[in-house]
Amino acid sequence: MAPFPSHGPTWKQTLSRILRGLRRIRLLRVKDLAARMGMRPRSYEYFESGRARPNLERIHRFAQEANADPHGIWAAMMIGSPNFALRTADNRLMSAFLIALEEFDQAAGDDIALLETGAIVAAFTASFAVLIEESRQKAGLRDAYSAGRPKPDDAPT
Repeated sequence: MAPFPSHGPTWKQTLSRILRGLRRIRLLRVKDLAARMGMRPRSYEYFESGRARPNLERIHRFAQEANADPHGIWAAMMIGSPNFALRTADNRLMSAFLIALEEFDQAAGDDIALLETGAIVAAFTASFAVLIEESRQKAGLRDAYSAGRPKPDDAPT
């Protein structure tokens, strides 16, 4: 079974968009990132282009050198959303989620198997609704702050 529908991007295409996007938002050049990863620039280009098979170790190394969340990269591939990796690069959302998941696993143990899918979906939906509200409040504050700042053309002389 293909990881994405036939009309959507492949894993390799998605990974390529993620890697390129993260490198660009971090303002890193290919040759610099390649050197940090211990690769020749041509080998790095091959990796970033998606021509190579996704490699867990290399993706973790990339994330370390690009200051990104490796779990966010993998999740972005799984949901077919390269932007998810960019959106979570700084806050490490997926790493935080996996830490909480590990704690849940340890606390609940075998009782996890007794949970119904509907209850799980409802709990995640409620948690994500709280996070959506938090992010929208922060976005509102950011936008209000940006709107109140003088633009370079409006600066006093």
